[in-house]
Amino acid sequence: SGSMGTVSKVRHPVTSKIFAVKTFHPLEGESIPAFAAAIQHEFSVGVAMADHPSFARSYALLTDSESLQIHLVMEYVPLALLELLRYAHWTHGDTHCLFTQVLGAVLAFHDSGFAHRDLKPGNVLLSAGGHVKLIDFGEAVLVDGNTTSFTGTRPYMAPELYASIEDGYDAAAADLWSLGMLLLRLYLDDDSW
Repeated sequence: SGSMGTVSKVRHPVTSKIFAVKTFHPLEGESIPAFAAAIQHEFSVGVAMADHPSFARSYALLTDSESLQIHLVMEYVPLALLELLRYAHWTHGDTHCLFTQVLGAVLAFHDSGFAHRDLKPGNVLLSAGGHVKLIDFGEAVLVDGNTTSFTGTRPYMAPELYASIEDGYDAAAADLWSLGMLLLRLYLDDDSW
């Protein structure tokens, strides 16, 4: 479940291929054009990263004008890092391998001109083969200067977001802080914070 949507596992009726479908609903009082633009943004960023193996592919955006729902059809990735952290025991070697993949994905995202701005265990999935797939590009921005919007998930947010937000911050640098917090979370094996 996301903050604005829910994710379902679906099977294509003809091909039997499995997909993840994230269904978005507008918040009460939210402008429908602004809602649609936000979902289009998430889809567009996913499409821009479609050729990189460390990002869950975005396939289609379907709208239901009657219910005002928008459905984002994505690659199904079976393992959630957040769930694995709760139930699996990691060796330092496992942690190093996983974090190296996450770091590579984030650097590729930055090289493509984007900052994620919501890096956390819940936005890291693992394929059946153990390969990292980043998801949830709704807060992503182009890395073209300082960003002034306050977004992310505590405690993965960089300190500069709590400082003078009007002055702006480097969103790519804030991603690196989030990576450090993710690494700390992996090594501490503690979900208390």
